[in-house]
Amino acid sequence: MANRQDDWEKLVHIAEEYEPDPDLGNRTVRELKHSPVKKRKKWSVYRWLSIAACCLVVVGLSVFLPVYFSSRNEIIYYSSEEIEMIDVNDVAQFQNEYSLNFKYFSKDIVVSQAGKITESKEIGYFSQDVFYFSEVGVDAIEVYMVLLPNARFNFLENYESISDSMRVEGVEVMYETPDNNVSSECLAKFTYENVDYYMTITTSNGSAETIENYVELLLGI
Repeated sequence: MANRQDDWEKLVHIAEEYEPDPDLGNRTVRELKHSPVKKRKKWSVYRWLSIAACCLVVVGLSVFLPVYFSSRNEIIYYSSEEIEMIDVNDVAQFQNEYSLNFKYFSKDIVVSQAGKITESKEIGYFSQDVFYFSEVGVDAIEVYMVLLPNARFNFLENYESISDSMRVEGVEVMYETPDNNVSSECLAKFTYENVDYYMTITTSNGSAETIENYVELLLGI
């Protein structure tokens, strides 16, 4: 009981000595006003527009790219009437002038021409008529180098039915030889360094070995 009385007297003494701070309320309000308040982030109009623009770009690409690549892979057929022939005397100079790269015959008797697309003025193909003399006679070679991607020409349709194949120094060559191996035409077609070659050989030895020899001679392999 005496202990409780002592505690009560201490509390009374503390209360009597306590002096209240008259500016406590104002100071508390000032501190609250100046304390940082976390605000919820709001997305600006520009950010919404940026997201909308990105969505439009994605949708546009999804529509445009398939059309673009399909157009690049589209096969275009040309007739002889759509071609303008150009005589070529210096093949190396011709290649430099048009920034072209292909293999060609440079020996014996050679007549060279280029086929230019009349409408677009692009070089569609290069052709050569070549005559090679041998101990058994003269071989005549007609070769076309198609230089325009995805281009097809109606005068090369007879090569589409070729079915036999062989490899010449790593190059796959599709070919056709006469059944009797006598003087007749041999056909061959192949692709080398992204250029399509079509070759007709009129020879007294219509064999696969003859085709192989002229393919090697043309490509320099």
